[in-house]
Amino acid sequence: ASTFTTSFTSGTTFTNGVGTGSYYLWILATDNAGNQTITRSNVFNLDNTAPTCSISGNPTSWTTSATLTATGTDTGGSGLSSVVFTGTTSASKTVTSNGSVSATVTDKAGNTNTCSANVTKIDTDAPKPNVFANFGSNWSAYGVIESDTLTRYDVLLIMESTDGKSGLDHYEYQLEGTNTWTNINKFPAIDSSISTNGERVQFWIRRTGTWNIYIRAVDKLGNVSEKSNLFKIKIDKTKPTVTFGPDGNSTYAKSQSTKVTVTYNLSGVSLDSLLKYQWTTSTTTPTVSTFTTSFTNGSTITKATGTGSYYLWILAYDKAGNQIITRSNVFNLENTINAPALSSSSGTTNSITAVYSAGSAVSGIKSTTCYYGTTSNPTNTGTLSGNNCVFSNLTSNTTYYYKKCITSNAGNTVCSKVSSLLTAGGVYAYDYAGNKEQTLTIPVNGTYKLETWGAQGGSVSISNISYKGGYGGYSKGTIKLNQSDKLFVTIGGVGFGNCVISNCLGGHNGGGDTIYFTGDSFNYISGGGGATHISKKTGLLENLSSYISDILIVSGGGGGAYYHSNGDSYSSDGASAGGYKGNSGLQVGYSTSFPAFGGTQSGGGKAGYRGENGKFGKGGSGYGGTNKTASGGGGGFYGGGSSAHSGTGGGSSYIGNSLLTDKEMYCYNCESSTAIDTKTTSTTCTSSTPTANCAKQGNGYAKITILSTSN
Repeated sequence: ASTFTTSFTSGTTFTNGVGTGSYYLWILATDNAGNQTITRSNVFNLDNTAPTCSISGNPTSWTTSATLTATGTDTGGSGLSSVVFTGTTSASKTVTSNGSVSATVTDKAGNTNTCSANVTKIDTDAPKPNVFANFGSNWSAYGVIESDTLTRYDVLLIMESTDGKSGLDHYEYQLEGTNTWTNINKFPAIDSSISTNGERVQFWIRRTGTWNIYIRAVDKLGNVSEKSNLFKIKIDKTKPTVTFGPDGNSTYAKSQSTKVTVTYNLSGVSLDSLLKYQWTTSTTTPTVSTFTTSFTNGSTITKATGTGSYYLWILAYDKAGNQIITRSNVFNLENTINAPALSSSSGTTNSITAVYSAGSAVSGIKSTTCYYGTTSNPTNTGTLSGNNCVFSNLTSNTTYYYKKCITSNAGNTVCSKVSSLLTAGGVYAYDYAGNKEQTLTIPVNGTYKLETWGAQGGSVSISNISYKGGYGGYSKGTIKLNQSDKLFVTIGGVGFGNCVISNCLGGHNGGGDTIYFTGDSFNYISGGGGATHISKKTGLLENLSSYISDILIVSGGGGGAYYHSNGDSYSSDGASAGGYKGNSGLQVGYSTSFPAFGGTQSGGGKAGYRGENGKFGKGGSGYGGTNKTASGGGGGFYGGGSSAHSGTGGGSSYIGNSLLTDKEMYCYNCESSTAIDTKTTSTTCTSSTPTANCAKQGNGYAKITILSTSN
């Protein structure tokens, strides 16, 4: 009873709220009588111990969600009443985010226990990618990819992501217009391996094309970022292509045209404003700076100048900066051709033959036409013979104009210079015109025939008595002369005759003079005939001894006649002029007298009785004084000697100039020669009019005939 310490009043309700286990309530009661009882109740079970609480399932590796389970254990004996997560009625909970999660365990006695777990391995956040690119070789040019960026360089695509949880797994791309996302590793434009450094991925896009893509990042739990804006990467490494229509033309033409079309690899990259062209004759690629002429794409480019093989070079760019310099095949152009050139012309009396080069054209010669006429614009058609033009049925001694024209296969026409030529047949005749020199300026290149007749010596004629002066010689030869050459023509004059008690002059150009015998009326004297010559040097023949090479041709004059009243034994005809040597005088019966000799090719004729030797260009002269009068010798290349009574000598002719061809001398009853430079033929033909191959009576004469012409 001593353990009972706590009093109570009967009817009191006893409560025990502490302790855990089976309890009994013991009552000690004492009545006023002192009766005491100690009794107990039946068992009272108490539970004041909280149950245990724990949470399982908290992930230790990254996951997008986790199911947590709360459990409890009753240790007070009342048994568990409930186990629930906060805010739920369940002992399990799926979490999709990180944070603190709590649960409460309640036993049947009402004891509770709360536990919690800190969830840290939930990852439902999408990665946050950034995409960068390097265009070209400028590594500092990183930046966010811009839409519609065009480049001809490789593009380095760099993708960086910040995840911070489960970590980046990969990047994906989606082509515009599709719904399919594909691992970036399979991007078709990747031409090299992908480089990965943590969450940084980079690779080169090297292929030409338009890559319109979206990009997203996927982490290791499959969380996917929002897709990026549309990126349009245009890589164009392909140069524009150029087509020519036609691509060259090897057929020569005056102009060539071709349609030039520039095609660009990608749409939207054309840059027609920079199209330029140039024509060259070289296959060496020109520099950009030499292109100066612009053109429109698809236009026709024409070249209508120049001659030769030309190439059309095109300079083109696209917007990516790809450049092409390319050329066409060869276009053959011809706008100049080489005219025929006249090398020589020759004419006869009725025709002209003009020798031409063929002329040339790179396209070839299609046709050739020869023209002639009497004006400087010839229109008559001649005959083509090989490369030469022949013009026939012409009028002699007429100037004709002519040209040769060619037309090429390309249609170009060119003519030679208009040339002119005088046809042959022109004759220049020179009669005795007194003591003066006559001249001829050669009108045209050509072959000329020179003819000269020397003059007759003076004659004596009294009543029915007649003694003749010697006849002049005839010479001919052919010579080539050039236009504007100048010839000097001196015509021999007939010697004066019938002179008695008076002077008697020799003919002009070297006829020997006489001086009368004072008081002697029985002697009739006469002067020698003058020579006729043609020379390139002005002057009388006797003054040209230092210019032999300029003397072209000479015809000697005859010696003068001599008469004495005693008759034939004291009188004589003059000797005729010779060819290569003059005739010598006749010996008469007057035994004291002796004849003179004719001139030769190298010296004057020796004097006869009372005479004087001939000399170069001059016949010997008679000279006065008692019993000393004589008739004059004939003039000539070398003059004949003078003489009294017996005959005077004739002058020699000359054809020895090397320029002469087809040359010959004729003389009356003279000595012949067959040597080229002294060829002489004797003739009995005489004439007072100039006649070929005949000795000349009277004054001398000359004739120059154009045999053929040339230039």
